[in-house]
Amino acid sequence: MGDPDGHRTRTRLLAAGILGLWAVIAGLAAPATLRLASVETNDFSSLLPAGAPSTLALHLLHRVEGANRNEALVVWRAARPEEHLDAVVAPAEAAIEHARINGVISIGPIETAPDHLVAIAPVVTNGAEAGTLAAVARLRSTVSATAPPGISAGVTGPAAFETDLLGSLAGVDTKLLVVTALLVTALLIANYRSPVAWVLPLIAVAAAELLANAATYLVARVSPVNGESTGLLTVLVFGIGTDYALLLTSRYREELGRHPDDLHALAVAYRRAAPAIIASATTVTAGLACLLLADDGVTHGFALVGMLGVAATAAAMLSAYPALLALTGRRIFWPLVPDGNGTKPGHSFWGAVGRSVGRHPRIVWMGGIALLITMGAGLSRLDTHMTTVSDLPPSAPSVKGMELLAGSLPEGITAPAFVTVTKPASATRARQVASSTPGVFYTSGIARRGAIATFDVVFRAAPVGQSGLAPVRLLQNRLAAADGHSALVGGQTAQDLDTARASRRDLFVVGPVVLAVTVIVLGLLLRALAGPLLVAATVVVSYGAILSAVAALSGPVLHWPGIDPSVPVLSFVFLVSLGIDYNIFLMARTREELARDPGSGIERAVAATGGVLTAAGLILAGTFSALLVLPLIPTKEIGLVVAVGVLLDALFVRSVVLPALVVDTGHGFWWPTRLSGAVTARRHRKE
Repeated sequence: MGDPDGHRTRTRLLAAGILGLWAVIAGLAAPATLRLASVETNDFSSLLPAGAPSTLALHLLHRVEGANRNEALVVWRAARPEEHLDAVVAPAEAAIEHARINGVISIGPIETAPDHLVAIAPVVTNGAEAGTLAAVARLRSTVSATAPPGISAGVTGPAAFETDLLGSLAGVDTKLLVVTALLVTALLIANYRSPVAWVLPLIAVAAAELLANAATYLVARVSPVNGESTGLLTVLVFGIGTDYALLLTSRYREELGRHPDDLHALAVAYRRAAPAIIASATTVTAGLACLLLADDGVTHGFALVGMLGVAATAAAMLSAYPALLALTGRRIFWPLVPDGNGTKPGHSFWGAVGRSVGRHPRIVWMGGIALLITMGAGLSRLDTHMTTVSDLPPSAPSVKGMELLAGSLPEGITAPAFVTVTKPASATRARQVASSTPGVFYTSGIARRGAIATFDVVFRAAPVGQSGLAPVRLLQNRLAAADGHSALVGGQTAQDLDTARASRRDLFVVGPVVLAVTVIVLGLLLRALAGPLLVAATVVVSYGAILSAVAALSGPVLHWPGIDPSVPVLSFVFLVSLGIDYNIFLMARTREELARDPGSGIERAVAATGGVLTAAGLILAGTFSALLVLPLIPTKEIGLVVAVGVLLDALFVRSVVLPALVVDTGHGFWWPTRLSGAVTARRHRKE
């Protein structure tokens, strides 16, 4: 026999060494984390679908006008008709010119609406991302300070919309980190019921966050990374990190009830939980890698960032967190320290659920699936006709500026389109087609440079929802019919339309690949064929129910204009990849319990995992619900869909419906493993 005291000493020295290594990693990663915001890019042209008509049109326009040209629109509105409104606001226009705002290259001339209520002046800017933000901010302050008495004033237009979108992402990382950390802390304290145990997961997660941010910083120096991606990264790291900590801690607490030696209990818990955590992290990483197949720039761009985050989190929770547990021992659970006597899993709420599932499995799973299908019936009414302007909150200054035009001038002038023609001889014909297209208010003269001709198109409808997208789609179709692919429509609303098309394509391309990856990983973990396919089927039905429920709430309850087209594919990947955690932990424990006792294996597995899956679901849902504090509607929608989905998955699908399916299908679920024969034989003996 070896020296037990020596073994304990060596184990704790190893744990201290691991923590020392992580302290070094954290120290090296901290400076990169602080500089991450400086290398983020929110240049929308870098996030557009590659090869889309509006993207190609934008590249052609850059060859004509330069890459940084943009336009804002100053709007003045009188309370009552002013016959000489242009003369009234002329001093304000002069004040803007006198301010000599950096990045502003031209102002005016002033145009007055026929009802003499509204006057407008176009302002052309020429600056990169930071320059546009500064120019619009200075322009707004000047317009506000110089507006004549009794006149409301605002700044809207493409440059203003872009500024508000970029501004909404400013400070996102810090705000989201604080809100997420507070939520996770509260949920961990409630779960552990200990004044100290909750600290250890947060220490390990903080180390993972630093490492993930440092890796993202390096990636951002060679590939575009935007603020939304780094915000999602924070939520992802906190969510799956605390989930992994909960799953390991739950098994550790369980083993402490069986073994008096805390290090032995930790070793047993680690051997049981680590394979499932590794399988989970592998699945989530593979699922996020599938986003590399996406055409949408935002979706595609998050793939590498998310993969780095999952890898960093798994590394921290499989090394730093066990090391912390090894050094602190069982006293970390004070005042409810496990004493080695253990509690049998059957005497609990989830034990009762397990027994009910075992007695009436077919009724349970058929009823559950019927409920989910009924919830998903509203998918046919899903409205994904969102635009850039729809993504902004109603309080955004650019939206308020656009509203000043209502009833006096077409709100479509705030987001003009442009047409680029690569066959100059066809330019006149293309302009005639555009001018005769229903919904078009105005077309400008043709500008030519070399082999490229361009002209602007102003629509009547506001660049919001289906009414804003429909005339752009019609123009694209009419130009394609008249001139083939030589005439391309660009501009903000055309980009929104192409982004929506890319997102719909991504859902039907990326979605099946993600499902296939999860089936393969589950098949390898369970060594079964039919079971993983049944799990995938429950994932699809559950996702449809969740998206339908959120879509039903978005309009009448939350007053959102619709579901952003990027939300379905991103939330699907999140729900499948993160939800597979619960499948893996439940099925791994089910296999373990069935091998031990086929007769009561499901009951014991549900009893053992129900509580921890509930806690993990609450924490993961809590972290994603932190996205609701951000101003952009698509980010809120992702947070809500994933939060609701995780809760439904953890509390109902994985804990009730799936166990019932396992019981009812019997050997079919586990075929062709030997376990299927044991389950079948036991069922025959019971019958």
